[in-house]
Amino acid sequence: MMIMAVIMAFLPMQIQHILRAAFVEQDESYAQTALLVFIVLIIIYSVSGYVGQYWMRKADKQLVMQLNSVLFDKLLHLPAQYYQSLSENHAAQTVLHQVRTISRTSMQALTVLMRDTFAVSGLIACLFYLNREIAMLICLLIPFVFLMLQITAGQQNRFPDATMQNAESDKTELAGCLHRCLENFRYIQLFGGQQQECQHLDSNAQSILNSENQQNDYKAFVAMLCQLLIALIVIAMAYLLMQQVIDKTLSIDQAGAFIAIMLLLIMPVSRLAGVSHVPELMQRQLEQLFAVFDLPAVSMNGAVSLTEVRGELILNQVHVRCSEKASCQTYTLDLNIKPGETIALVVDDSAARLLLMDLLLGFSPPATGEIKLDGQDYGQIRRCDLLAQFAVISGIPIILGDCIADNIAYGDTGCAHEAHIMQTIRTTGVAGFVRDMPEGLQTRIDGNDARLTRKQWQLVAVARASLRNPPILIIDDLWPRHVQELTDDVFKALTEVMRNRTTILLLPAMPTCREGIDRILLLETGEIVIPGEQRNSHR
Repeated sequence: MMIMAVIMAFLPMQIQHILRAAFVEQDESYAQTALLVFIVLIIIYSVSGYVGQYWMRKADKQLVMQLNSVLFDKLLHLPAQYYQSLSENHAAQTVLHQVRTISRTSMQALTVLMRDTFAVSGLIACLFYLNREIAMLICLLIPFVFLMLQITAGQQNRFPDATMQNAESDKTELAGCLHRCLENFRYIQLFGGQQQECQHLDSNAQSILNSENQQNDYKAFVAMLCQLLIALIVIAMAYLLMQQVIDKTLSIDQAGAFIAIMLLLIMPVSRLAGVSHVPELMQRQLEQLFAVFDLPAVSMNGAVSLTEVRGELILNQVHVRCSEKASCQTYTLDLNIKPGETIALVVDDSAARLLLMDLLLGFSPPATGEIKLDGQDYGQIRRCDLLAQFAVISGIPIILGDCIADNIAYGDTGCAHEAHIMQTIRTTGVAGFVRDMPEGLQTRIDGNDARLTRKQWQLVAVARASLRNPPILIIDDLWPRHVQELTDDVFKALTEVMRNRTTILLLPAMPTCREGIDRILLLETGEIVIPGEQRNSHR
């Protein structure tokens, strides 16, 4: 950009040499040499502009990737209470688009400020070198021209770039992946998959940016060729005019230099005028972006590190409030779960079941009371150690990877030995349908290729929990409702993975199949009671 500024300041002086050679000295060889130098300067100017834009685009790409990485890391480490509002208001998708817009706009503004400030400074210096009086007059007029251009730039309508519209489908896919991460934040944090998801999102963002940069590189190259062609046409016309008047004795070299300077000042001044509106246009986007960056991350504090966990859970006078609009209720929970015990909590409200799950996993801290794991208070346990003691099996399909293997060996268990994975899929029944898949464990199940049945998804969820091998299981709405289902593959896999583990069954209704359940409790009127106790107390 410094080279461009120096060349632009030198161009009027070269024009003066051309005019002097043509109209004053009438030296054809000197004029042709000066014209050749002028052409070389134009070529160097165009190439320098292309190289400068290329490096600014690389800086833009790097800035976007860094902002995206910070954004992904922030969104995947938020406390549980923020995810619902982010999903409802589509804040993640909005901020993802704002990151790209802010980076692109700021880099464009920086390019204009650097390049055109240097260019205007050089042209004004050239004016003073030629004639101070006229230079002072032009300098007095520049602020008025700048003001008029500012007003004009402010009134102009901004239309989206056509090349950017071609990448909308890719951006929508990236936003969809990010939305999936937010919906499944419990499982991502539970299985330690934050880094894996960040890498996956970074890869998608990298692909989009590469596509956009290829389009921008092509546009810049075409623009450079167009500028060269226009410049050569103008030079040819000037050369023809010079040939027509070469026999005259009138010296117009200085006047021609001044005209060239004023023409060259138009574009830099107009671009600088447009840059002044950038902060105003970006203000709201920056506020929304930094509002997300300023959200508090999940606290990783905790003095106690867990090693051998037996699986004893105690909820002592825990008071918690369900924030769902449809079921806003306060619950008082007293519960003692022994190591290796299987209890069924019957909760007919889905929002309350989700609240209980968040409470047990430490995502939603209680308002009052205490929750203990093997005698240690939740607040004293390191978060990563606490989550490592749990696995959740849900009856609802949860997609956490692109293929079957990725869904089973997800998160921090992704480095599990292949033999261990094969043993897990055999014991949980996954091998029964995987062998019929076109690519076995590597068969894609991300919604674009192979689709699994609900039962197959449930077996994958059981295999994922089994591979994690935690001391405590939470099974959400996945239990036989009829005696005939006791021979089902999912029930067999569940009973196998529940063996020697503390298991909490969250059920929407009283189970008719009570095999393997030690206790059945009912969450009713805001408290945990034994079925029949409340009815007897009324009697």
